[in-house]
Amino acid sequence: MVDANHVKIAQRQNQAVRRRFTTGDSQYMYKVEKIKSLNFYIYVFIWIYVILAGFYIWIIFIGKKSSNYSISYKIAALIIIILFPYLITPIELFYARLITYIIETVAGNVYTRPDYEYVVDSTYIPSLFSY
Repeated sequence: MVDANHVKIAQRQNQAVRRRFTTGDSQYMYKVEKIKSLNFYIYVFIWIYVILAGFYIWIIFIGKKSSNYSISYKIAALIIIILFPYLITPIELFYARLITYIIETVAGNVYTRPDYEYVVDSTYIPSLFSY
C-alpha cells in the first residue's frame, strides 16, 4: 500500500513539473521579463530627466546669464520642472487608453483586458492587441 506522504510528494512534484513546462506559465514569465525591461528603461529615463532638469536649474539660478531671468520666471520654471512628471503621466495614460480603445473598437476586439496587458502587448503596431 502506498503511503499518504508519498502521494502528497508525488502530487507536488507533478504540479511543479506542470508549472514549469506549461505554455501559460512560460507566457507569464515572458511578460514578467518584458515588464522588468520596461522598468529598466523607465529608470534610465528618470535619471536622464533629473540630469537635464538639474542642468536647466543650474543655468537659470547659477549660470552666467541668471541675472537675465526674473525671480517669478525662476520660481515658475522650478514648479513646472517639479510637477511635470506628475502631470504628464495621467495625460499619457489617457491618450494611450484612448488609442487602445479606438484600435480595439476598429479591430473588433473586446476591450476588457487589464491595463498591464496593454503595456506588454504594445510592441508591434499591426498586431498590437492580437490574441
